[in-house]
Amino acid sequence: MNLKNTQKSNAYNAIQQMLIDGSLPPGSLVSEVSLAAKTGYGRTPIREAISILEHEGLVSRLPRHGTIVNTPDIAEITHYYDVREALECFCAARAASSMHPEEHAKLEITTRKLKEILIKMRSDKIQVLDGELLKAALACDLAFHMIIIRNEHNPQILKIIDNSRTFIRICNIKHNSTFRIMAHIYRDHESIRRAIIKRNPELASHRMSKHIQRSRDQSIATYSRHQTTTDVLRTMDDNIANDIFHQIQDLL
Repeated sequence: MNLKNTQKSNAYNAIQQMLIDGSLPPGSLVSEVSLAAKTGYGRTPIREAISILEHEGLVSRLPRHGTIVNTPDIAEITHYYDVREALECFCAARAASSMHPEEHAKLEITTRKLKEILIKMRSDKIQVLDGELLKAALACDLAFHMIIIRNEHNPQILKIIDNSRTFIRICNIKHNSTFRIMAHIYRDHESIRRAIIKRNPELASHRMSKHIQRSRDQSIATYSRHQTTTDVLRTMDDNIANDIFHQIQDLL
């Protein structure tokens, strides 16, 4: 494997993770020097990784300002979900026609594990998932969708859907993992799985569509609330700054 390509790939993954975990929030400046120091990679692989992120629409180069992390809007988020819905519904329908029993068993494992998490939430009176239990639930959710997508053996579909999922995570579009929401996810997954096992492409596609639409609506609602809160806090910060400025002026 080419060492240069490996460094570029590793630098890309490192920066992408910083976008996902909020170290580089929307609107922040992307500094090659700073990223090189934080990641341990040279300026060249960092620059190449940023170019890939720019091509994916995650960052933008602005004249006289540098590179910044893009701030999405509701329309853009909706577009990403539209892409997911179209492709995953296609994959669900194809899975209902072609998926082997071994893959059926893998789907069943993901839904069973998700059900076990729900049972634990109820027995332990857990209102919202966090920590290791949340990681396990997210892993089950991702595995369920990946089994269906990879059944198509189409690397372009996988790449597009992976990019859309990454964008959604980078936007910090996370709804609370409450018992009610996790129960909806479990029921949706189980209904999709049963449609695939019954070899019913239309039903599998329809149920996948409803599942992704529900996720889209929850994500947009959460993102809107987050943006409203951010705007309020920003206004409060501006007001506080103005008050301090006037207090200083009074003392002069």
